Amino acid sequence: RAPTTLIIDALSRLGHDRTKLAMSQDVRPMIPSRGTAVGPAVITKYEPSRAATTTDDIREYVFRPVDDAPKGAMWVTAAGTEEILSMFGDVIVLACRELGLSGLVTDGGCRDIEGIEEVGLPVYARGICLYGPGNVIRPVASDVPIICGGIEIRPGDMVAADINGVMAFPSEAVPDVIAQMAELEEKEARSRALIEQGKGLVDGYLF
Repeated sequence: RAPTTLIIDALSRLGHDRTKLAMSQDVRPMIPSRGTAVGPAVITKYEPSRAATTTDDIREYVFRPVDDAPKGAMWVTAAGTEEILSMFGDVIVLACRELGLSGLVTDGGCRDIEGIEEVGLPVYARGICLYGPGNVIRPVASDVPIICGGIEIRPGDMVAADINGVMAFPSEAVPDVIAQMAELEEKEARSRALIEQGKGLVDGYLF
């Protein structure tokens, strides 16, 4: 239920570099959604290639990670190119929903937007494209460290995404993040109460 803004503020208080946690603002929600999608990262890595992608490549590095993902996982796909290409469409998103994933993130593109909206699973990408990777890029690995949206993500890192943006952080930080968020939520609640009572920002906004 916590927004990404609260999560990243908590991590900042714990000494993490927020610039290394937040993805590029180009990665944004492709369909309307409320709340925050959060889960451990399941990863697919693409690289530039002039060789045709084989069905074995797709099964090994795209389909298998999704099928084997734990419930609640966030599937993160690094496109390996600045070109916007569709990394998935509504059928793939439907499969992710049925398998219990929390959402999908890519620094590439996607398509079938109306179909994805009907499925309802949160999808975050850099844009929309009618066609897929073709012979421009191909999947080369899964569950390896990647650079996606300008940040490093490791398998199992916690990925959080909402209308504000997409971020990732080490899973071992989760207990401390939760504790910090509780303190921040309490402070924000007191600030809201003071402002609603007529206090201005000088007296009402608690740092």
